[in-house]
Amino acid sequence: MAYFKLVTFGGLAPRVSPRLLGETLAQTATDVNLENGRLVPIKDNSTTNPSSGVSTLASTTKNAIFKYTDDPERWLQFEDDVNVVRGPVPGDTNDTIYWSGEAFPKMGRSSDVLGSAPYPSGFYRLGIPAPTAAPTVALVAATTINATVTTTNNSGRITVTTDSAHNAAVDDFVTLASFSTTGGITADEINGDYKIKTVPSTTTFTVDTNGVASSSTTSSNVTNGAAFNGPSDALLDFSTSYVYTFVSAYGEEGPPSPASTVVTTDDNQSVALSGLETSSAKSNTNLSKKRIYRSNTGSNTTDFQFVAEVNLNVATYTDTSNNDELAEVIPSTFHIAPPDDDTSLYPDGPMKGLISLPGGVLAGFTGKRLCFSEPFLPYAWPASNRITIEEDIVGIAVTSNGVIVGTKSTPYLVTGAEPRSMAAIRIESGEACLNKNSMVDMGDSVLYAGPDGLVMIQGTNATVATEALITPTQWQANYYPSTIRGFLWEGRYVGFFSTGSGYGGFIFDPRLVRSGTSAT
Repeated sequence: MAYFKLVTFGGLAPRVSPRLLGETLAQTATDVNLENGRLVPIKDNSTTNPSSGVSTLASTTKNAIFKYTDDPERWLQFEDDVNVVRGPVPGDTNDTIYWSGEAFPKMGRSSDVLGSAPYPSGFYRLGIPAPTAAPTVALVAATTINATVTTTNNSGRITVTTDSAHNAAVDDFVTLASFSTTGGITADEINGDYKIKTVPSTTTFTVDTNGVASSSTTSSNVTNGAAFNGPSDALLDFSTSYVYTFVSAYGEEGPPSPASTVVTTDDNQSVALSGLETSSAKSNTNLSKKRIYRSNTGSNTTDFQFVAEVNLNVATYTDTSNNDELAEVIPSTFHIAPPDDDTSLYPDGPMKGLISLPGGVLAGFTGKRLCFSEPFLPYAWPASNRITIEEDIVGIAVTSNGVIVGTKSTPYLVTGAEPRSMAAIRIESGEACLNKNSMVDMGDSVLYAGPDGLVMIQGTNATVATEALITPTQWQANYYPSTIRGFLWEGRYVGFFSTGSGYGGFIFDPRLVRSGTSAT
């Protein structure tokens, strides 16, 4: 009796003539698991109980889903072709996620996206806008109060008594003017700028003159005799200007406003700021605070330093701080938002294709522009972290040594030590990427649907991984590569496609191809 024996099962190789197929290969292989080289059926799941883990989409128009939580199981559903990544910040207890592919890049914490089903029920715009209006600045006029001076015999210290509360403190500066010689201390010795020595009460304070009194005497009352918070000849003048930033309720700070006009002042004088914007023209911004900064020419840097934080609805502020009281330099000067729905800046549309890289960096693209966030600051996308590729970008995927960029003509490897030092290396291959959803990070390589088959990128090498298995004609006719959605599953590439009238799929194992065995 004649028989034949098959030791292992490999899968399909449509390219090979049935007469020439190797003993491990088949002409058809449907619903079989060849993981261990054995022929094992994939069991039918059509009787799965919907109450035991099967989720139903809210409508037939949903085009993307993302599993947000396991217990309970919650899926995010999107009308558009979005890419979702989890937040890169360590210790994030808010389950923050970020996504692109809609009208503008978005983000949300669990409290935002899980308000009510279907999810996400809420979101905020990714990135913090800059205020568009510079603050208006003006010097605050000195406060003047009627006053008398009292001398003490054999002392140069005088006591100034004001008609109303002066609100001054020790070491504040005061200007005395229009007083006559009193108690032996001349008018020139009384009138001038002084640092307050003591404040016995809300209507008295003392200063030290250069004279010595010959008697204890009180002068007549002088109109506007004491001036507070005005320019002082005892202090150096300096020139300064102001900016302010928006801050979200989550503490994310955006880039600064245009700088104010320069004002010349000193540490005794107050500066009034007005015209601080209380909202942004951008939608869904989650703004909560504003931070005010000023340049400090009294230090060894001309950067803007922190003055104060105010609520978003505050439109004015009076700065009474001294130069040595200023705090940190503004950290968000270049923290612009990712490309969004502002067509005047981004004619190719908002950023899409969002992915997460090692080191807390996110990446996305628009047109020919590849964008990277600052490490662990997913809301900050500086212009210095952007590079331009020669061809229109179709999709991106992270790999062990960088980012693989699939374009309409040839792929690129983008690599660098940090986001601002990224460089693009053109891979010598004519294999275009037909759609971004087909790109899959396989660990040591990236696979995507090209015109001739599945393209494998390893470093700067590009090959058609399915070349020995499927002809370009078969690939185009039977696998509909422009519609493929690819996924990584246990080291394999799982692809699903639309025929126009139905759906199909395949499993490709690149490990078996490298070992000389079929994998489809």
